[in-house]
Amino acid sequence: MLRVLQILQTVQENGFIQLDTVDLDPSHIFLDARKETVHIAVLPLTVEASGNGGEQLNIKIERTLITMIEMSQAGMMPEAVRLKSVIRSNISSLDSLYRQMKRAASDFNLLSDTEEFNSGNLKKQNEDKMHGNLYFVSKSSGVKVNILINKEPFILGKNPRLVDGVLGMSPTISRKHCVITYEGGQYYIEDLDSVNHTYVNGTMVKKGEKCPINPGDQIRLAEVEFAIEYRA
Repeated sequence: MLRVLQILQTVQENGFIQLDTVDLDPSHIFLDARKETVHIAVLPLTVEASGNGGEQLNIKIERTLITMIEMSQAGMMPEAVRLKSVIRSNISSLDSLYRQMKRAASDFNLLSDTEEFNSGNLKKQNEDKMHGNLYFVSKSSGVKVNILINKEPFILGKNPRLVDGVLGMSPTISRKHCVITYEGGQYYIEDLDSVNHTYVNGTMVKKGEKCPINPGDQIRLAEVEFAIEYRA
């Protein structure tokens, strides 16, 4: 479910695709548990804005997410009521909804890697992570990237003379694109005033902001997708 929200956030931010054209029928959303990916259809249409279009879209998103909860393992748990409440109270903002849903999943020890709220222990995973065992890995690039974050700070970008981890697969990635730091047991990512920005789980990292990152988070530099992985 969290990955579905990430996709909706990306569509909302790209400025080219209307959120109304995303097919939100749960039966049309394909979940690939093996690859931990979600596939959603977008119809090539232009939808005319109406006075209550935003409200109708929020209702569709709410119904889709609640249906997914009821179809998942979480649907049989007492926490399902809380999750539905979180959706209903935050549906007007995808960013707020994503943050609240992720917090709730963490509180309930529910890990949503395959969008089915599979049992897991996110808190313990974060507590157990050790400095130096975090990896920055490619997801959408044809070039394999598997970078161990083994120093602090750790700069990522395409200029090998300026960075610790070289990402030369796309001209849209800046020479010094972003930096990962480690403070008080928590990793953070900060955009280095890049041209095409840094995104964490679909949300742009603002200039001067240190955004916390955890295993499983999706990172986008310009249009190139990466992920954060922890390996003991």
